[in-house]
Amino acid sequence: MTITCHPASDVAREVNPFLRGFGRMGPVHSSDSVFVVRDDQTLIGCVRLAREHGVCVLRSLLVHPQHQGRGHGAALVRALLAQHEWHRGQPIYCLAYPELLAWYEQQGFEVVADADLPAHLRLRQLSLRLQHALTIGLRAVSQNFSAVDV
Repeated sequence: MTITCHPASDVAREVNPFLRGFGRMGPVHSSDSVFVVRDDQTLIGCVRLAREHGVCVLRSLLVHPQHQGRGHGAALVRALLAQHEWHRGQPIYCLAYPELLAWYEQQGFEVVADADLPAHLRLRQLSLRLQHALTIGLRAVSQNFSAVDV
């Protein structure tokens, strides 16, 4: 398995249908960095680092169900965090479902009070809650991350 990072324009034609195939809504955007994991040439997982309103957001983390439980999701997140430019002082946020909280904490994220989320993420979170999708705001804790191939 290999993990690579790409500008969204290089992988959108492959990643967007992959995400839609598993019920994920938003497409990758031109400003996103997309990390993909492949088994030979087959896409089996992805995550994107989106820049929204001047804030970095982890979005669309997905590993094909047949490949889950093997560390691919954690490896994707580690690769994303390792490449992120911590020295600029920009944290990475994400909105996660409660059942994934412990997993995200293992990956180096901490819970953020709703009031401390960037405004656009508070609005997204409120919109999700109105759709009965409870999410928790998280922020990556700055530390030395090292990407590891799976």
